[in-house]
Amino acid sequence: MDAIPQLVGRASTPDTDVQPTRPDPLVTFYEDARFLAASVRGFLLEALRAGETVVVVATPEHREAFEEALTAAGHDVGSSRRTGRYVELDAASTLTGLVADGELGADRFEEEIAGFVTATAAASKGLRIYGEMVALLWQDGAHALALELEDRWNALLDQVTFPLWCGYPLTAFDTPETTARFHDVCARHTVVTTDSYSSLAVANPVTDGVVLLGAHEPGGCPN
Repeated sequence: MDAIPQLVGRASTPDTDVQPTRPDPLVTFYEDARFLAASVRGFLLEALRAGETVVVVATPEHREAFEEALTAAGHDVGSSRRTGRYVELDAASTLTGLVADGELGADRFEEEIAGFVTATAAASKGLRIYGEMVALLWQDGAHALALELEDRWNALLDQVTFPLWCGYPLTAFDTPETTARFHDVCARHTVVTTDSYSSLAVANPVTDGVVLLGAHEPGGCPN
């Protein structure tokens, strides 16, 4: 059983005036990649079983781990991949197309990400995305750039409705500077989870493997 926050969202369609509720953007800070795969599995599997499209923007290691986790849960990943409902993008390669000379080009994001997401959502029954490009930037020390990319994703969520899950390794917050800026990251998400609440000095862990630090208004972060 996968203990995850229930994130439900549908891409808006042109034949209705009723707009779906904007899903809560979620971020997971993890120490163990196995925990990450077990957690994300539920998020992806729920969408795939509902006939939605899933986009995974991750490292090769994590893409492989997610596929193994989905397969272990009985899902035919190959079939979903062939029908275009399971789309995998390499995080590093995709990021290279967005960043030039240390800057995140607005036009590049609109062309490479916003355009792709909008088209995919319009052609799908529903859409969910897991991504870790921001984590790669953060790990490279490009903290301001990572936060800018987070902001662009959040702005996109105001245009296209879809659940979005981001993953950051806790090792990316192991210096005084990154620890001090931890709140800058979680302030850009509504739901924050981790597999090691003690590392973040918070209390009230939830059972079943996922620690829910809190659901809060954007701009704030669990203390």
